[in-house]
Amino acid sequence: MYLAAGAFGNLLSVTYGWITRVAMPSVGASGAISGVIAAALVVGWRVQGWRGPLTQAMARWLGLLIAFGVMSNLSGASIDNPAHIGGALAGATIASMWRRGASYSAIAERLILGGCGVVLTLCIGVVALHDRTDPFAPMTLIERTDFTRQALRVGRCRDAQQGLGAVERLRAWAAPVTSLRTQVESMCGSMNKAP
Repeated sequence: MYLAAGAFGNLLSVTYGWITRVAMPSVGASGAISGVIAAALVVGWRVQGWRGPLTQAMARWLGLLIAFGVMSNLSGASIDNPAHIGGALAGATIASMWRRGASYSAIAERLILGGCGVVLTLCIGVVALHDRTDPFAPMTLIERTDFTRQALRVGRCRDAQQGLGAVERLRAWAAPVTSLRTQVESMCGSMNKAP
């Protein structure tokens, strides 16, 4: 449930960023933790009802987490609210499907744990593949900027445009890099017209 909540939270975060064209860093496990809190809220509600202490405590925690994210973003911070909301939705959905008092056979437990292990391994593999195939993945923001400027100096427009894209993937959430974009576009043309 923790892994599924984290994955769904990140998926919602990426989808939100794609739709709004706003890049936002998505790091940490807060989406998965939101899923655990929401799952505990659902379990508390199913066992104790809405007025139960577990239900009330988890509702407060979840409300505080989401309110903190919204208020922080209104004051200029960059909190990944879609990841929190997506994780909470996934955790609550999974917990609502749990059967109370159900026990699984040893084979079913092994299959479930094995499936979770496969999903985790695939996730690690995707990240490792990205890190090995994206030349900008290990670079810091300064290194990406230096790469772009060096490519401009020697007239490698395609490299400069790719470097600018890599810089903007890291910077867009904080502030646009208009001066670097202007330099690249004045020498190499628009990003949409890469040679």
